[in-house]
Amino acid sequence: MTNPFLIVLDINNTLISKIKREDKDTLNQLDKSLLFGIPHYFLLKRPFTDLFIRFLESHDLKYVIWSTALKKNVKKMAVYLENLGYKFDGFFGQEECEEGEYPGMKTKKHVKNLEVITKEFKIPIENCILVDDSTQKSVKGQNFLKIKEIDLLKEDEELIRIGLEIDKFIKCKKECEIKKYIKGGNKGRD
Repeated sequence: MTNPFLIVLDINNTLISKIKREDKDTLNQLDKSLLFGIPHYFLLKRPFTDLFIRFLESHDLKYVIWSTALKKNVKKMAVYLENLGYKFDGFFGQEECEEGEYPGMKTKKHVKNLEVITKEFKIPIENCILVDDSTQKSVKGQNFLKIKEIDLLKEDEELIRIGLEIDKFIKCKKECEIKKYIKGGNKGRD
């Protein structure tokens, strides 16, 4: 039986990092075998994405991607994650966002109102949570977890932290993937 929860994940700077092809300084410091090429960019998954997705799946949680990029561009990035074996329950783009008035945003349509998603999945809004690196993309009063932007050249355990927060959100009582990882004192990329 699937849990009546829905995890809404931003893609860029949450699950993956986009590196411009001309950014040779950064690219020279990364393991080239981990990069996935799309036009103008290389993509690299965030550390601990595998563990995080295993955690979601072990709890039978539905999870979707929602980006402020156009849906056609979201799908280009999502192919990378699907090739790694991740099975998202849906993809949403700028087309499903609402307009916001935050200065500095690349697009006027950048607000991710969870009501849009919960209607489609027929899940109560209180059982839905958005994970994003920008608070300006969330609706005040809706469930939201802010994740730090990816820094490819530093240790990054943000998905471990977010997994523990989701664990509390769903009131998990079992000894799951992320709890085992923490108890084991593991460090480094998965």
